[in-house]
Amino acid sequence: MHAANVRAIRSTHDDGLMWVRLMHWMIADGEPGLPNVDSLLTGVGLRARGDVTAATPDSPDGIVEAQGGQPHEVIYRLTGRASEPKDFDVDTGAGGRHAGAEFVLTVGSDRYQAQSDGWARDVPTGSRVTVTGRLEVVGEYEWDAFELGESRADWLVKAVATPPDGDDIMLDLVGVSSRFRFARRCPRRFLVARLVGLSSRLRSWVWGRGGGGRSARSSTARRIGPFALG
Repeated sequence: MHAANVRAIRSTHDDGLMWVRLMHWMIADGEPGLPNVDSLLTGVGLRARGDVTAATPDSPDGIVEAQGGQPHEVIYRLTGRASEPKDFDVDTGAGGRHAGAEFVLTVGSDRYQAQSDGWARDVPTGSRVTVTGRLEVVGEYEWDAFELGESRADWLVKAVATPPDGDDIMLDLVGVSSRFRFARRCPRRFLVARLVGLSSRLRSWVWGRGGGGRSARSSTARRIGPFALG
């Protein structure tokens, strides 16, 4: 996959594509197979993690390429309106520490999860912001574990690439509407099959089945490595 194949401009107002990383731990071994060109991913959320800045007054909602290159190198600028942000922690066994803030970014008619290294207080609810970073698929377990704001949608796979930096895969995705539902579906099981076992082992390992976790009103989630405590 050459850099020349990467589209220069993405916008919520057209059918532009964007490169999204699918983490290797989301991919189950064996059946079903990996998503491929023309697979339809249903009910999948995308996350942008990076720097959050106030949007300039004259900047329209949209997604533009901030850095081109190979699929795994592409960085985007997403401009839209922020929902109420929440802080979250990570715990690698030495105690919890603040790891960032997360909110839903509404870009035109589309919604994305957005994550930064800052604090929730740094992003006023309802403010227009620009998030600059790379895109990744949201883990299926995260929606309930962290009570994430709704941002799931359907996406059509237009290209697949393997980055040189690990076992993840890169998907070139375009948002679809109901008129494209004839496309061959890629079962969501490929995203969740491995997480079923992981979720059970994670609860036994960290929670000890004896409690803990955050209340529905808490604005802080606790994460462990790539996983989390809700």
